[in-house]
Amino acid sequence: MRLKRLQLRKAVETSRNRKHLGLLLSERASLQALPSLDDYTFELPDKLSKKQEAFLRGLSELSFAIREQLGRNDIYIGLSVINEILYSAVVDQDTADPIEKVFASIVRAGVHKPGILVFPLVSIGFSGFGLFQHNTKASLDVPVLDAGLVLTPQTNSLDETRRFLDRACKHLGIPKKIDADILEHYHRSRPTKWLRANPLIALSVRSFMGSYYANQYAFLIKLKLAITVILMASVLQPDAEKENLDYAFSSSRVNNRSTRDINHYLVFENFGRRKKLYGNCIPMNLDADEFAELSSFRAELRPALWKKNASLIAEIADAVRKVERKYVWHAGREFEGGAQARVCRKLFDSMAYFRRSFLGRADPGAHVIDLAIAFEVLLTDSFASGVGARLVRRFKLAVSDAELADSLSEQLVFLYNARSEVVHKGRLETQFDVTAVRKAYIHAFVGVVKRLDTIPRTSGAPIKEMLGDVREQDDATLDPDAANIVE
Repeated sequence: MRLKRLQLRKAVETSRNRKHLGLLLSERASLQALPSLDDYTFELPDKLSKKQEAFLRGLSELSFAIREQLGRNDIYIGLSVINEILYSAVVDQDTADPIEKVFASIVRAGVHKPGILVFPLVSIGFSGFGLFQHNTKASLDVPVLDAGLVLTPQTNSLDETRRFLDRACKHLGIPKKIDADILEHYHRSRPTKWLRANPLIALSVRSFMGSYYANQYAFLIKLKLAITVILMASVLQPDAEKENLDYAFSSSRVNNRSTRDINHYLVFENFGRRKKLYGNCIPMNLDADEFAELSSFRAELRPALWKKNASLIAEIADAVRKVERKYVWHAGREFEGGAQARVCRKLFDSMAYFRRSFLGRADPGAHVIDLAIAFEVLLTDSFASGVGARLVRRFKLAVSDAELADSLSEQLVFLYNARSEVVHKGRLETQFDVTAVRKAYIHAFVGVVKRLDTIPRTSGAPIKEMLGDVREQDDATLDPDAANIVE
């Protein structure tokens, strides 16, 4: 962060923002009797003058620009915090460069350093861990450091949850422990039985909120992408059920008292010179449906087997991080950045449908529809007939290993046959290997993201261009009824 302060300041100081800064500084003398932003706003009349409107607009736009640049560097500071720091810097007569002062204040306070977000899961099981909990004193942490997260099955003890969170901080390179008193306070005063009854994810976040929901948009993005990595890793596991009885002793089956009474999540932030991370318990009043979905994905994890695919899991984590960086960049500009902005949005949406194929549902046909949409959003630019053949062709172009592409491409044919069956008959009657289709999606996703930087700024069909799909017409190799997701 310290090395990038000059770059951050330059990025904020556009010609428009320099005008805003000049206007703010022109009011410095008149602000000496109002040292804080609260003082200033308290003294405002009911009807603002044009000068006051311009001052508040300039302060707001500059603060938003600073926040945007911090977000692009994976640092999330609440807008109210930046407003206050910037106002104080404008008032301070010894401050020559208020924008630089804002970044210096953030670094000096240390609020740009990582803390952790703690979120409960419901339907995630850890094979064999239900047995291990009773037969070992060793920790059952599952660090996925490439994705900046640590998992644990349910601890069934608040003390063990505290120890897990302290270990998670150590895994993630955070040299502080959580404030145990705050953890106990929230367990006693809020409906947070999930802290001991549910599997948990501890996710590294650089956050200082200032208010409950200031950074929730960023937390949602991070949780969605972190859970995507976990689900993709679960798909790549060898079929352990045929090799051992770990599943019989899964944490989802043994000693499982998990609850769906989930109305909060915890964020522990690096606050100044505190020796411990300070915690906040955030109600899920906003975006409640999205949080409910994120806690409900169903998968059986066998982390001991992930080593066999460690390099591919690292590739997945790198690809997801790349999408996150570019998505946050373009989201700040409301996706007006041309072809790459559109593709980043499509990649993000495609992952959402991939995740939804893991929701527990009585109707397996729902998973088919979710995966069909995930593939179409990933590999096509817009609606056009013959999508089935186009997906097979572009899948082979996205996956660099030709032998692997050929072996997995037939899964798309099976997927679209199954999709047509669900759409036209209302049920899935044929055999459908959902794991094989998910594996195909993972390889296509990684292949597309690797080509993300090759997209021309302006293009009517950026996915077609970056994959080098020069075919003008689709092959008629699939049932024409499989041309569209929805007829």
